[in-house]
Amino acid sequence: GYRTLFISSSRISPYPSDQMLKMFDDVLYPTTDDEAVALVAQYVAARRADGQPYFVFAFIYAPHYPFTSAKPPFRRFPLVGPESRSNYMNEVLQVDDYVRQLLGIVQADFDAGRTVFLATGDHGEELREHGMFGHAPATFWNEKVVVPFVLGMPGAVMPPGVRAPVLSSHVDVWPTLFEYLGVAPRVNPA
Repeated sequence: GYRTLFISSSRISPYPSDQMLKMFDDVLYPTTDDEAVALVAQYVAARRADGQPYFVFAFIYAPHYPFTSAKPPFRRFPLVGPESRSNYMNEVLQVDDYVRQLLGIVQADFDAGRTVFLATGDHGEELREHGMFGHAPATFWNEKVVVPFVLGMPGAVMPPGVRAPVLSSHVDVWPTLFEYLGVAPRVNPA
């Protein structure tokens, strides 16, 4: 019964996401993260107007290589080249602001107990800490596998160890959300 939106300011690899994207009602590829945030705001406003429950999967491209998209207010570290830690940190600051904006878009629905908010990363970046650059080489240093994770579930009672876990895993996301919503996943045979 949910109207679903997948939005990404970067085209993602066709497989396996091409199968996943078939499950969304709307798929949008804006050219910038700013445009993506604006489109999410329009989408949420439309769902409030039509009263339809909604699910939004927003993939914000910053901070991804070449680490050159940080807007001037977020350039707190010197710009020294696309493979630099300072450029990456500028983009991290910018994506923090995008998360703030997205939370602001759904804040009223969250406060009313109608919206779950999840913000996380798909991977980190190794910036030559162990002699490698990027995230593609199959190594599992913390720089690549430890990512931010924020999950807000209105009314959920979480003990302190769960509220700020020492370790969590992305494999826990869907089971946690389904349990919280009191539903079972629907398997849609292709």
